[in-house]
Amino acid sequence: MDSSTIIKYKRSKATYVAYVDLHLKSQQTVQNLVSHLVDVLNGSGGLLLKEVDEDADGIAVPKSEHLDDDDDDIVVPKSEYLDEDDVVVNDASAGADSVKVESVSSDDIRIAVAKDKTTPYANEWLELSDDSMVTSLEFKDYMVLAFAYGDEEFYITEGVYDE
Repeated sequence: MDSSTIIKYKRSKATYVAYVDLHLKSQQTVQNLVSHLVDVLNGSGGLLLKEVDEDADGIAVPKSEHLDDDDDDIVVPKSEYLDEDDVVVNDASAGADSVKVESVSSDDIRIAVAKDKTTPYANEWLELSDDSMVTSLEFKDYMVLAFAYGDEEFYITEGVYDE
């Protein structure tokens, strides 16, 4: 096993790329990988539980509420010099679909490795539940590990560029 590697932690459409040091046997644990991911998630502002888009006013709108996905609509970016009264804040009144977890703990997160590392988007996962599973893995740069919040299923999608 290399002393350190770059891991792609993925969940649905989200990807978090992180440098992980695994050169000591004591660092090759499920808890170490999960706590590293938790640090990355919390450092990025939290974990978005539901996928949402923002409308032209910057208000979170669940994808299911989009009535017209016309590709000709151009969203005008908001100025970064907004008055305090103009700032839109997502709170509980924005609806359950825009819930964002501000902080996650190691108890909230599970990680898994693809059954076939060459096809992670087939979404066939083995949950890493035992440290022996981690020590038996051969970590390579940009290896994909899926993660799930709570009891949700492991699922990732490949980013697609629309022209």
